[in-house]
Amino acid sequence: MPQKIGEQIEVIFYRKDPQKGFEFLLMKRVPERGGFWQPMTGGRHLGEAREETAKREALEEIGAEISNLSDCFYEFEFEVENGIILKEFVYASELDPDFEVKLSAEHDKYCWVGKEEAMKFLKYDTNKESLEKLCKILSNN
Repeated sequence: MPQKIGEQIEVIFYRKDPQKGFEFLLMKRVPERGGFWQPMTGGRHLGEAREETAKREALEEIGAEISNLSDCFYEFEFEVENGIILKEFVYASELDPDFEVKLSAEHDKYCWVGKEEAMKFLKYDTNKESLEKLCKILSNN
């Protein structure tokens, strides 16, 4: 039987370009960590609130101090290995159009892309579903 042992936090960073519309920040993990593109994700520490995890990971992974974190708008579970299940909670945060991304050692590249291009970059269906849900929220605001 699968065992639930942890939680992950995903934050989709976005910005609004007057000409291009919404763009989303994707980062490419270094080859030793899979070499795939994803939004920011990170593990929740014991006793840490989910929102605290999101803010800590944002500072660690891209150098952002975020104050405008959305409510959690999506969650899902996935198996990592040997029947171990993680639950991921998805948030969003808007960054200034001129924000300078400072990648941690976990990633070697980043890009700002529109929804259609992001869907081509993302490896996992759950990340694609998260982005789809965020785009619906943004289009309703």
